[in-house]
Amino acid sequence: MSKPTETPAQRPAAAQQRGSFGHGPGMSGPPQRAKAFTSSGRRLLGQLAPERNRVLLVIALAIISVALSLSGPKLLGRATDLIFGGLAGQHMSPTATKAQALDAMRAAGHGKMADMLSGMHLVPGQGIDFEALAQVLLLVLALYVTASLFSWMQGYLLNSTVQRTVLRMRTDVQAKMNRLP
Repeated sequence: MSKPTETPAQRPAAAQQRGSFGHGPGMSGPPQRAKAFTSSGRRLLGQLAPERNRVLLVIALAIISVALSLSGPKLLGRATDLIFGGLAGQHMSPTATKAQALDAMRAAGHGKMADMLSGMHLVPGQGIDFEALAQVLLLVLALYVTASLFSWMQGYLLNSTVQRTVLRMRTDVQAKMNRLP
């Protein structure tokens, strides 16, 4: 026995509203994937071909911006080392050399701390070197400002490129519509 066919009025409300991609009020389930993404992607890249130099510049600006942003924490680590080394050196005897102060720490049972401080630049009896710290922090500031400038240029150029491509696509569609009978 076959099931009778349903008319649109007899279907459940969710089935009536369902669009081709399953979006909208009352929709359940995941959206559908594009059926021909590869060919659509190739056509889109073809549309971007006249803007090839701009797209390459956008990619280069993005790489530079990210590289600058990623080098910032390394420099901030140097600033942290200057602060920590200054604080540690301040509590050491000013008459001792760095090696003597570290040997005294090891003898007192603070070997791990002495090993950590051995890799830092510190002067026993002196505190934080604020001039060196200011130079590092100014370099970090310049680095982040430059990175954000490159990021802004990338966004501006990308927006311009997309707008030009969309305008060209709209012009092509309008020309095709005008050719139709």
